[in-house]
Amino acid sequence: MKLNVAIPGLLIALLAGFSDTNQNTTVSPTMGILTASAVSPTSNPARSQTPRKPKYSPKSLGLSEAKFKEISQLEGLPYTMKNPYGKVDISKKFRIALPTYIPDGFRAKVEVSKGKNPRYSILYKNQNNQCFYFGGFIYRGSGYSGPVILETFEVNSIGLGKTLVKYVKYDRSSDKKRMETSFRINGQSYDFQSSEEKSCDPISQREATKVIKSIDYAF
Repeated sequence: MKLNVAIPGLLIALLAGFSDTNQNTTVSPTMGILTASAVSPTSNPARSQTPRKPKYSPKSLGLSEAKFKEISQLEGLPYTMKNPYGKVDISKKFRIALPTYIPDGFRAKVEVSKGKNPRYSILYKNQNNQCFYFGGFIYRGSGYSGPVILETFEVNSIGLGKTLVKYVKYDRSSDKKRMETSFRINGQSYDFQSSEEKSCDPISQREATKVIKSIDYAF
């Protein structure tokens, strides 16, 4: 009785298929013998979530590493807002914006608050008692009386878009004036003032405009 000549080839292919754990053995429908095919890698590998990196260095923002880290802890914190129909929106995430132009000689005093209403405030002040303020918080309405508005004009910031800047004074009997503006975005408010009301002197209109133009998201 004669052996079929295809049997040796069949055995060789079968042994070769078992020797490679990374391959599948399949039967060729036309030849009737076993062939080997490579196993394809996973088509959708899991992707690791990379934390968002800051767009600016702390030094370029006029902040120390420690102060910038303190503010950065607010980035992405959830907060709730009611829409115009009274329904609570729980999808909001807090975002940090900062001025990226800081005049020479100004140092920053930072205050940060977490919790249900995250907020941060920065007072920049120099040795000549000039200062300006910038802060971000959840806007839930204003509770203070409005100032005397002397002039208004538009400024376009690099990250938050256009804003209406007001040249104002709060004390009618005083000559002290300042520039201020607010960006209202997704329930958040980003406020700039070219000085505090009484404790220090305002920076110049030119410098204040440059600061407002430089405001951008930190991440």
